[in-house]
Amino acid sequence: TAVGYSPAESKGSDIFLTPLEGGGFGVELLTEKGASLIAAHGGLFSEAATLTPQPLAQPAMEKLDLHKIRDWLDKNFESDFWKEIAERCVGCGACAFICPACHCFDINDEGSEGKGVRRKHWDACAFGKFTNHASGHNPRDVQPQRYRNRIMHKFKYYDDKFGQTLCTGCGRCVRACPVGIDIAAILAAIGTGDQELGTGENKEKETGN
Repeated sequence: TAVGYSPAESKGSDIFLTPLEGGGFGVELLTEKGASLIAAHGGLFSEAATLTPQPLAQPAMEKLDLHKIRDWLDKNFESDFWKEIAERCVGCGACAFICPACHCFDINDEGSEGKGVRRKHWDACAFGKFTNHASGHNPRDVQPQRYRNRIMHKFKYYDDKFGQTLCTGCGRCVRACPVGIDIAAILAAIGTGDQELGTGENKEKETGN
């Protein structure tokens, strides 16, 4: 993918599934946890004499220069580029909920007399009240700040802490966005320094083709 990952990469998996020609999946066991799952549901699996994987799709774009992107993010926290991008963002959260890497959450206490429960809910940093404090203060009260946080979290903050990006390059967010924002175009513009290319417009979605 554009961020250096591959659908054939099995790192981090307990069981790795490969789509096969003619239907079905090839199953590769990688951990004891995966083996236990297979053993518990043996009726769903069978031995195969031959396996013919489906061919991998060709990359839709060249690999992004993540080092240049991170360097730009380090220096442009207050850039007007964020306002330009976020003008089209409606804050619906579709990109976060379809993303295989997003994991933002909220904690809610629910209860009645004599009992209660604390629940962890999936949330999205694009939502207006995601950072709303009990005092009423909201440190990210406008959409440009929230979209900036999305990009920063995926390509700077997470990388600073854990040494990898929080994006697989799958393109799901591009397909799900109701206004056609294209994160790949945004990142390409950041990486090349040509912000005119990075307004996040998905022309295919806009024209309906």
